[in-house]
Amino acid sequence: MKAQKTPWKKKKIKSFSFSSLLSIILILTVFGYFAYLLSTGAIRQKQLEAKSIITQAVVIDKKNYFGNSPVSQEFSYSYEFVVDGKKYTGNTRDSKCRIGDIVKIKYVPTNPAFNVKLD
Repeated sequence: MKAQKTPWKKKKIKSFSFSSLLSIILILTVFGYFAYLLSTGAIRQKQLEAKSIITQAVVIDKKNYFGNSPVSQEFSYSYEFVVDGKKYTGNTRDSKCRIGDIVKIKYVPTNPAFNVKLD
């Protein structure tokens, strides 16, 4: 005689392993970081367009390499300016600028770290 099957089956409950949970957290962190970078860039650009002060800055001896440029050695120098006795820097993004050059920049008065060289 055959044993009767019960009309219901116990379902196995799948649980997340620690490595799965860690992977999900890592992926969310990476996406969150990129979202932060995009939003910061957008906020920075909006503030620079809306309310900025134009001033002069001096090009300093700090190199900023382009892309994978430590191989090709292409770089631009940074510039430095002072607001209320505090020094701030920015990237000229111009390989033609030389140390000691004076460049025009604009910055956000409430956050001088948001600055950009004018052409």
